Amino acid sequence: MAIAVVSRTWGAVVQDCARLTGDIRNQGTFTAGTTTTGTDSNNERTPTAQDNAIVGDYLYFPSGTSAGTAREITTYGTIGVYTWIQAATAPDTTTTWIRLRRRPQVLLDAIDSVTRMAAFKQAVPYESRAIITNNLLGYQGTMEEFTSGTAVAPDGWTLAGAGSSVAREATTIGQGLYSTAVTAGAGAVATLTRTVPYSALRDLDGAALTLHGLVGENVAADGVIRVIVTSGTGTVTNTDRTGTYTGNRFEELKDISAATISLTDPAVGLQLQCRVALSAVVYFDDQALLSPKPIFNYELPPTLIGLEQTIYMESARNNGKFEVPLKYGENWSVIWQDGQGTTRSGVLLMHQALPSGRHLLVKGYRAPDLVTAATSNVEPNPEWLALAAAVHILESEPDNGNATRLQTLRQRLSFLEATAVGDVRKSRGIIWAESR
Repeated sequence: MAIAVVSRTWGAVVQDCARLTGDIRNQGTFTAGTTTTGTDSNNERTPTAQDNAIVGDYLYFPSGTSAGTAREITTYGTIGVYTWIQAATAPDTTTTWIRLRRRPQVLLDAIDSVTRMAAFKQAVPYESRAIITNNLLGYQGTMEEFTSGTAVAPDGWTLAGAGSSVAREATTIGQGLYSTAVTAGAGAVATLTRTVPYSALRDLDGAALTLHGLVGENVAADGVIRVIVTSGTGTVTNTDRTGTYTGNRFEELKDISAATISLTDPAVGLQLQCRVALSAVVYFDDQALLSPKPIFNYELPPTLIGLEQTIYMESARNNGKFEVPLKYGENWSVIWQDGQGTTRSGVLLMHQALPSGRHLLVKGYRAPDLVTAATSNVEPNPEWLALAAAVHILESEPDNGNATRLQTLRQRLSFLEATAVGDVRKSRGIIWAESR
């Protein structure tokens, strides 16, 4: 069951956290400001003779112009006027402020820390269609995962070509949420390459592979899909599928040619390469090199940290109707696979062979994003986030007379985490695909 949560910005959560820790000394909305001053004589009425009660405190601006700014008060010479040294964007009549006894960065760090540590409790619902059954390219072939950034190659792909660039594309798409836009420079063809691990080829010597995928180009022949096979003697064989459409319309590779692609015997290398002509922009999506033999192990996308107990498979290839349920324990399970160095990834282990070329709809969870912009909404439940950060702060410092406050906050947090609001695991059986 979905839990309704009122959206709260990062700045508002900082303010809530400061209230819970007892750090707010005063608050209001500026009536005027410069790059080094802020004025609110409506709410700040402390006499200037008591300036030592204000100088050394900190300001944080939760919302409005200059939201997210934090400053230390250095002078208080006029009632309602704060002065600081480091220049910042001038606050105006939209800017809210809180005056704190604690450095705001402590609050920001605590919110960031508890968000990281409680990904299990505050995981966000997430759907993935990145896996295609029996695809030698893995989940990377569908180009849905850009964990290194939206202006770099998608996971598992390598960009080459002088002056070339790549970007995640959310408008011109053929399947799923994203495609990949590759732009070639004026001096070299751009290439985006996915290399199939050798371990996947060991039982496929001499086999015939089926190629599927989408290419979208503005000018015919600007985009080419090339399959590169390297034999045991080092002979390289290229098989190309050249786009024929115009107007950035997606074209199915099977409509260009339905011929299979033969591996040598032995085959020691296999790559799929998306190629773009000089100065052109071409869109690629949903690439698949289908093995004639069933694949049972599917590496899970790194964004997916947890799975619901039923996965759905397309009833026919690329029809988008996920009507075939696959049950945890009966049809699949999750195992761990150690990678190079210290990496460790979750692997979807199928208990039986599946038909080829079907997308899997994996309903699951991802870790919440670490929001840092004061005006952006946080992803964890905001009540939980403020409470957890406040407890984290008070637990990490010597007792400054806050023992009763800390005990009260712990009780509130414990009560919240006994419900699905504070811990998503309370409402669903989740199969975790990542250790934490």
